[in-house]
Amino acid sequence: PPGKDKRKVAALVKRHLVTRGILAGAVHVCWMLPVAAQDGGTEMVFGFSQGLETSDNLDLDPVSQGSTTFASTGLSFGLTRETRLDRFGLLAGGVLRGVSGPGADSGLDNQSLDLSYGREGANAAFEANAGYLQTNIEFLEPLDDITDDDGQIDLPPDLDELSGTGNRERYAAGVALELGRDAPVGASFSADYVAFRYSDTTDPELSDNDLSEAESEVRFRLSPVAVARLGLGYRLYEAEDAEQTRRDTSRGYAGLSVEVNPVLRLDADLGYASIDT
Repeated sequence: PPGKDKRKVAALVKRHLVTRGILAGAVHVCWMLPVAAQDGGTEMVFGFSQGLETSDNLDLDPVSQGSTTFASTGLSFGLTRETRLDRFGLLAGGVLRGVSGPGADSGLDNQSLDLSYGREGANAAFEANAGYLQTNIEFLEPLDDITDDDGQIDLPPDLDELSGTGNRERYAAGVALELGRDAPVGASFSADYVAFRYSDTTDPELSDNDLSEAESEVRFRLSPVAVARLGLGYRLYEAEDAEQTRRDTSRGYAGLSVEVNPVLRLDADLGYASIDT
């Protein structure tokens, strides 16, 4: 619910500010070096960032164990290739962090790899993506990634439990297919998978979990401005916690979209959902 999302974000902001409020000083510098697009629509981007932070009590202990200073060097590489029909993207990066003082260790962090592919035809589209992200929980800042591609709040499933120290790995993959975009009858299908893996954690609430989701929809164009929709969806959540939680969610819905004018659209949906935990 929107209210619940706002409360979670507010709590997260408060925790974020408390954690960073103890910084005595911080400096961040970054550069992005694009390479001009070559023949065939290929472009490469090299990124470099340098950060320096210092804290007089990184662990927020009642009695400070001393000041901690850490320098973070980030490197990234992006590659995109576009044609009239398809697009391929690759993005890789990582952060090398050096720490002096108590409360944290030096090492390689924020290792990431993202692959994407999209293809569009006259009346159809296909997209596929896959990604990997490794993060040190102690330095994780989930506020950097809580929105989806449309700018809507999309909180990570483990938001409430992210605390303490340890290693967090996120694996993700998804596909989407759309047919009959402007035809009298069209359809779409999407499937997504997200998995979290934890190691060397101090918070017992953090447990490995998997989330799989699939959804299909059929659309009927009733007129140039009205479209009727029928959809089915299924979600499976499994966690390696003490209860071995498994949650199955099935839902179905019918909807109607009407373009009232160029700047106003009305959407109505009626559906049913069943959740079995």
